[in-house]
Amino acid sequence: MKIFKSAALVIVLLSVFACQSESTKTKLQAITGLQKQVDSSQVVFKTIQIETISAYKKNAEGQLDYLKKNYHDTAIENARFVDVYNSNFKLMRKLMKGHERLEKEIDFSNNQLKHLYSDIENGFAQDSNYVKFMKGEKIAVFKIINTTNTLKDWEERTIKRYNGMISPIDSIILELKNQGYR
Repeated sequence: MKIFKSAALVIVLLSVFACQSESTKTKLQAITGLQKQVDSSQVVFKTIQIETISAYKKNAEGQLDYLKKNYHDTAIENARFVDVYNSNFKLMRKLMKGHERLEKEIDFSNNQLKHLYSDIENGFAQDSNYVKFMKGEKIAVFKIINTTNTLKDWEERTIKRYNGMISPIDSIILELKNQGYR
């Protein structure tokens, strides 16, 4: 008799959990939609050539340190050129910091969405909590998308500038070394 009651209880519980309300399905679809947006941003994020940027930044830093010590030219054309190169270096530095922050934000949002999905799926979250958490996650996902696009733009600009400016900067440094500045 106890076996039949336990089996009946299990069947009832399974049928309750198997049948999700339309509201629950809608909430889960909304969470899945946000997760897809984060995943898409993560795909773009992973294409950022951070190792290349890091190597370029390190090389530019060494060149700029050398120029700070030894470059005393008053020629406006070269000074502007070095200033643009320095600005590009600063942009690379911002990109590196932003990359680290965005990586953490993507991981955090992935975890938050996973937990929210699980809570809704298992019926642990109330509607008011769902609304509050979804509002926060929508804002976070929007920021992730914008930051990813910004970092991708910065990556393209810094690499293009660096590749276009590295030879002239090397020429300025070589000229300084030929003049006796070591």
